[in-house]
Amino acid sequence: SLKCFEKAQTIAPQNLDRLCQMAEIHAELGHDEASDDILVKVEDIDPDSDRVDESKAKIALGKGDTDTAKGILGSLKDVEKIISYMNNRAIALARCKMIQEGIDEYLKTLESIPDDKQQIRAVVHYNLALAYIRSGNIEAAKGQLETAIPLMSEPLKQRTEPLLAKIHSALKRGASLQIE
Repeated sequence: SLKCFEKAQTIAPQNLDRLCQMAEIHAELGHDEASDDILVKVEDIDPDSDRVDESKAKIALGKGDTDTAKGILGSLKDVEKIISYMNNRAIALARCKMIQEGIDEYLKTLESIPDDKQQIRAVVHYNLALAYIRSGNIEAAKGQLETAIPLMSEPLKQRTEPLLAKIHSALKRGASLQIE
């Protein structure tokens, strides 16, 4: 995909979104210098772009630099995009039978969420609980849901409480719990 982006870049070199995507791909590949160079170009084109900060947050999260990511996320207007990105990444890992890697993504995401974003934190705890269930660790799933419920909106609570009841029942019986 990077080669396609680079070809498109020769045609329209000022496309901020594509440049940011290229920086993110380079970072994923471990090409930190190329990633940084592209982000500098984007900042020169549009110094006030939230898209650059979103890319920087994604790159920091990918590297496990949760302090930097948290600082960036605290300054963004729309944190939900980044959290959604991390959630989708963790789901993709879980679907590829890389459940522990998905769990690690959720844990990094939790560390990066600004303190004033409790609803978002609740959703990530919920998704982390689902990942723990898939991994067979229903005790950890229980802990995540119990942490999340006080932070949740009422509709999410209504979805979560029956799941927590199933977990309590499975733990009481010493049984496993399967979800789709």
